[in-house]
Amino acid sequence: TMKTVALFLFLTGLLGRAQGWENNYDEPLNFNCPAGQSISSITSNYHEDRRWEFGCQATFGQSAECYWTNYINDFDQVLLFECPAEHVIAGMSSYHNNYYEDRRLKSLGYICSNSQQYIVWVK
Repeated sequence: TMKTVALFLFLTGLLGRAQGWENNYDEPLNFNCPAGQSISSITSNYHEDRRWEFGCQATFGQSAECYWTNYINDFDQVLLFECPAEHVIAGMSSYHNNYYEDRRLKSLGYICSNSQQYIVWVK
């Protein structure tokens, strides 16, 4: 019936969207783009914590040197992070603390072999 088809399409859309999140509320986040790619879009969903979804794009055709930063924020503090020149962000890691209802983040940085510009969209 038409109602069954509509319900199936609705649930498929919900389940498909839910599978895009890289973490669940109150759980750690560990995300890396595939080799040769960097983060091109970031979407988050907030409800006392954040769930994250990332898009990646091809950035360089060869392996690049990479490293994890130290934590780039403290709980209940403004997050101020500037990616160094000729670097891109290719991953994010964080953990949630229920007392602060906040996250501490690390980023995975890659050194690029050229100085192309990339735009990251944050939703």
